[in-house]
Amino acid sequence: MKIAYIANIRLPTEKAHGYQIMRTCAALAAQGAEVTLVVPARRNPLGKTDPFTYYGIAQRFPIVRLPVVDLVGVARRLVGPLGFWIESFTFARAVKTFLRVHAADWVYSRDELILKTLGPIHRMVAAELHALPNAKHYTQLLQRLDCIIVITRAIKEGLEKWGIVAEKIVVASDAVELDEFSRLPEKAAARAQLGWNPQHKIALYAGHPYPWKGVFRLAEASRLLPEPWRVVFVGGQGNYLKPLQNKVMDDPSKRAQVIPHQERNKLPAYYAAADVLVVPNSPETDRSRLYTSPLKLFEYLAAGRPIVASDLPSIREVVSEREVIFVNPSSFQSIADGIRHAGEEDQSARVAAAKKLAERYTWDGRATTILAALNALPKT
Repeated sequence: MKIAYIANIRLPTEKAHGYQIMRTCAALAAQGAEVTLVVPARRNPLGKTDPFTYYGIAQRFPIVRLPVVDLVGVARRLVGPLGFWIESFTFARAVKTFLRVHAADWVYSRDELILKTLGPIHRMVAAELHALPNAKHYTQLLQRLDCIIVITRAIKEGLEKWGIVAEKIVVASDAVELDEFSRLPEKAAARAQLGWNPQHKIALYAGHPYPWKGVFRLAEASRLLPEPWRVVFVGGQGNYLKPLQNKVMDDPSKRAQVIPHQERNKLPAYYAAADVLVVPNSPETDRSRLYTSPLKLFEYLAAGRPIVASDLPSIREVVSEREVIFVNPSSFQSIADGIRHAGEEDQSARVAAAKKLAERYTWDGRATTILAALNALPKT
């Protein structure tokens, strides 16, 4: 099976979607699919770093970079979102040209805007949805897709309510690369490597500091923690990071610390150095409450540390009280209490259950689910 995976992203990128796309393509290739990842040739602050090296991925597959009018950063400063629309339109046009001369059984993308802009392309088309798109703009596209991969059951249920045929919707949660967490250093060694105080109790959040991910709630909860507790945020950069940095700097208790984006190969050391790992998603948006399948949650499961998580349907779709301590995400005190409970009481049974559960959510397993769905459909 030949798959053209279309991704309108800067590659590599410090954001999680780049890693998720690369892992998906690598797993599909490992299962025998002929995968070509097609991305725009954009300016990149990470330079010409090899994506496989950047993400620590051994399985190789072709990556094609198509020419676009790249005004994303320029137009953001001058005329807002115009640069993104110009880049997207020129990328879609370049993809259409690419598909005319390159054979592919399936066109696959997690970008519904690009699929809509492409229009009819005389290929089998699969979309991977990480949220429920705007029904007003995308219902017609969804109706004509041959297969829809979704990361949560809530997205599937939402699509079915719109009249999308249930048989062409497949749930495939995000996943974890278990090898990355099979040889974590001891806590003391990890802390020495990072220069962290061995006397502190550390609650760690790893990921981009989007508000819907609950980072500001966790920062507020950190003020309710006693000595020797600290909350450490790892991830994010630039304008996305400043609001969280400002909030932490305004805290007289100095219970929290913000560490900018770190390369993938450094993250396991942060997990190993922590006492507790936190998924503090906000309940205020459907994306967080219903649709997200956080990569960090699957990595936390494999990391061998107690987990504190917001009690939300999207999180309960993956884990239960057997693996994590649930907290009320609307209560700073509940979050703080959950962290103390996780870090000050014996959690060995939950940690063992979490590591066992992680074995069910591998990238290879995810690829098997996706390929089974694609192979089950008659070719047009």
